[in-house]
Order: sequence, then structure tokens, then C-alpha cells
Amino acid sequence: MASMLAIARGKLQFKYEGRQILKKVEDRLTLQHTVLNEILKPAESLPVAIICVCGDQRQGKSFLLNLFLRHLDQIKNPRVNENDEELPTIFEWKAGADRTTEGIWMLSAPIIIKRGTKNIALYLMDTQGMFDTKTSKLQCAQIFALATLMSSYLVFNLKEQIKTSDMDHLEFWTSTAKWVEKEGSNVLFQNLLFLLRDFPFVDMGYGLKGGEKYLNKIFTDSKENASEVNQSISNLQRVFEHVTACALPRPSEVVATRKSNAETLVIGDVGNEFLKHSQELFKHLADNVKPLNLSGSETTGKELNEIISHSCKMLLSDKMPNPVSLSNERYKEQKEQKQNAAQSCANNIIWPGKSVRVPGPLISSMHKYNSVDSYSIP
Repeated sequence: MASMLAIARGKLQFKYEGRQILKKVEDRLTLQHTVLNEILKPAESLPVAIICVCGDQRQGKSFLLNLFLRHLDQIKNPRVNENDEELPTIFEWKAGADRTTEGIWMLSAPIIIKRGTKNIALYLMDTQGMFDTKTSKLQCAQIFALATLMSSYLVFNLKEQIKTSDMDHLEFWTSTAKWVEKEGSNVLFQNLLFLLRDFPFVDMGYGLKGGEKYLNKIFTDSKENASEVNQSISNLQRVFEHVTACALPRPSEVVATRKSNAETLVIGDVGNEFLKHSQELFKHLADNVKPLNLSGSETTGKELNEIISHSCKMLLSDKMPNPVSLSNERYKEQKEQKQNAAQSCANNIIWPGKSVRVPGPLISSMHKYNSVDSYSIP
């Protein structure tokens, strides 16, 4: 159920609640058109930006969004002695094995932020944890492809570090998302941020600097990397305009052991080190998020509503191809493009009486998705 905060001492007053826009009905994912209309109506004529958090189940995505919402309120309404404030619970969360979030949830109303003299309608978006036992691979692809299409900033929430399976999952989602928008322009997805939770490499430090050090280390095209890893890195850098990272320490045990939304959690319980670096992340997101650009120009709430409805007709229909075969087709196209490029270069080499044929490099196939290993990228 959605949560809304009441007015109380030590408790923030919010007009927001979390509302579900994509839910499972009789084992099929369904877009909640009425809910989406109500959410986007206040932003019909405004450019819209969406910050979405996705990733593995039970890794603190909803908790982080609640903390981010509190940060945005603090910007508009500065306060002292904030450690005694209760953390808002707009997106429900708790510790434990059972998932709390299902489908896709959005903030019920926009947060209006300024860019010079321009107003931008900012929404926060929460997604269910990927690849739990109750959700098929097709449904996972549908959820995260839609989230990718809708995001100005896609925050990929990961435990400790980036694994090869995480890279494959991202390619899996973006292949599906690109299939949905193939009839549109060639506009890239905007921003991808790897959020590394409980970051273990303390020698690199925390925050954006620590994340960038880690990202630069593993995103270097190296002979030490497996060839498919280098290819995955290249693909992500091609489909996202910007790829960044942020490293966060582990929050306090009070957060990790919270059993229900009824349990009060104040800001001071979160842990000073975690708060310090999460605030740095939130400031970065708030300062750098830009409106969606889904049709060659800034997308308004009215336009986004139409785009989501159109995309879901394709994404949630029986016309949706098998995501694994879709990814295989994408890799086949990339292989042919590389071979053609290599052949074109070879044809420019003049040899006495003949030209030299140079075969293109082989690219790994996404059929490995079905049995992907979860080892860490060195």
C-alpha cells in the first residue's frame, strides 16, 4: 500500500506518496493508465526529468529513494538538528528476504526544480528487484526496459562491485528498450550511474571520486579483460551519453535490521559516513539531472504520457520478441558492422594484383545470459 506522511513533531510534512504505475495482473504486467495520468497531469506543459533506481532485490533501493526525497526537501527548507527527524517512508521498504516493491512505482507529484529561469518537473521512480523467483525473465526485461526508456538518470544499485552478469543484464535491458524505440530517433539514453553499495575497496575511497577510480580501472579496454567484457563496456558507452559511478559504505545495522514500515527510523540512525557520501550523491544527481529527450527535444509530461502508453503497447504485448533472441540479433548486427568496417579498411590497402580480406572480430552472444557467471570483473 502507498504511504503518506502525516504532520507530527520530528516528522516531515510531505504531499507525496508512492503510486504504482506498472503492476502484475493475472501474471501479466499492466500499465495503470489512470494512475499515470494523475501523476503526470501537474507536469503536462513542463519538461520532465526522472531519476530511477534499479538493481538486485533486497539491496536498499527504496530506502535510498526515501533518503533522497528528504535531501530534496532539505534544499527547499533548510533545517538544523536534522538528525532527530524521522526518515520519510514514501516508498515502502524493510529488511528481510521478502520483496516489498513490485513492478514500477513513481512519486505521486513532481518536485519542481529550477534550471536558471526554467521550471523542471522531477519525479523519483522505484523498481522491483530484478530476477527474483516470482518474476519471469521476460517480465524482468519488460520492467527494466521501460525504466530505462523513462529515465533521465538510471541508477544501477549493486552490491559491492560490478560483475560480468550485471553488464550482461544492462545490455539485455537496453537491447529491449532500443527495440521499443527503433521507429523513433537515434537518441541515446541519457545517464547511467553505477551505485556500489557496501563498497569494499577502501583504498579507493567512497563517494563519486571512489566510484570513478573503480570505474576507470574496470572500464579500461585491457587485454586482461575477457573480450566479451571489453565489448560490453564499449556497448554501454555507446548507448548512454554519460556513464559514472559512486561508492557508498554500509549504513548502520539499525537500517539493515528494520522489520517493518511501522518502525521509526531517524536520520541520525543511518550512520554518519553513509549520510556524508549519500548526500554527495544526491547533490550530484539534483545538480546534473536534465529533462528527458525522447523525441529530439525536451519531453513534457503530456508527451511522456503518450510515449509511455505507446511503448507499453509494444513492450507488454504478444509482439514482444524473446529478449534473448533480440539480444542475439543485436550482437549479430554488431558483428556484421565490425566485419564490414574491417573489410572497408582492408580494401584501402593496395597489394600487387589483389586486395586483402580481414575478418571482423567475433563478438560474444547474449545466449550466455541463460547461464551467466557472477564472477567479478578484475
